[in-house]
Amino acid sequence: MLRPNQVKASIHAGKKVYGFTLPFSCAPIVEMMGHLGFDFVMVDAEHGPFTPESAEDMFRAADASGLTPLVRVPNKEESTILRFLDRGAAGIQAPHVNTRAEAEQVVQAVKYFPLGKRGLGSHRAGTFDTALSRAQYVERANSETMIIVQLEEVEALNNLDSILKVDQIDAFAFGANDLSQSMGFPGDASNPKVVEAIRKASDKIRAAGRLVSPEMLVHVGVPNLLAGAAREFLAKAKGK
Repeated sequence: MLRPNQVKASIHAGKKVYGFTLPFSCAPIVEMMGHLGFDFVMVDAEHGPFTPESAEDMFRAADASGLTPLVRVPNKEESTILRFLDRGAAGIQAPHVNTRAEAEQVVQAVKYFPLGKRGLGSHRAGTFDTALSRAQYVERANSETMIIVQLEEVEALNNLDSILKVDQIDAFAFGANDLSQSMGFPGDASNPKVVEAIRKASDKIRAAGRLVSPEMLVHVGVPNLLAGAAREFLAKAKGK
């Protein structure tokens, strides 16, 4: 990791950043969005078909076009997080973090000693030991790598006070769809009770001096962008 993490620096300076979620592999779209002026890409390896190897191509395209490459990992296992970070992700979003112990587990997996216990080896993120010494890389990675945890079950909201005590987490996100299922309203993410639960949790996060991810990292899904542009084109082309 050679470049400073501009997304991390911006949100901690109180500035919003703008990005997009990519649910399928397409490096040209990543490059295009970077040239258009987006700040980050969130590669969705939880719901998308990404392996660490295919995600690496997205990270490389992001680096080439000035985007900060982030990844929503498929699970919060240490070995999973390690493989995506080693291939060049500048930060991870960990799904279904429900307890303080799970939040601490994520931090331990992302950070090197003395902040965590991430395994250290020669890999793309460390320029294969060609541009930085390992000691230099470790120091920079601990400083620049982002951590976002996703709260998407009732258990997470019940444990939020203790989760907020975990250091090194840059922002807290929600999963409204899964939260709606956990609350007994499957498929109804806009249910007033779900919306109110997220509002109360957001208030608690801000009161603790922490960052609410959707307020700082504003992003849109690529399918939504494509569908919206396609509908607009067809409407104009057909004179509707």
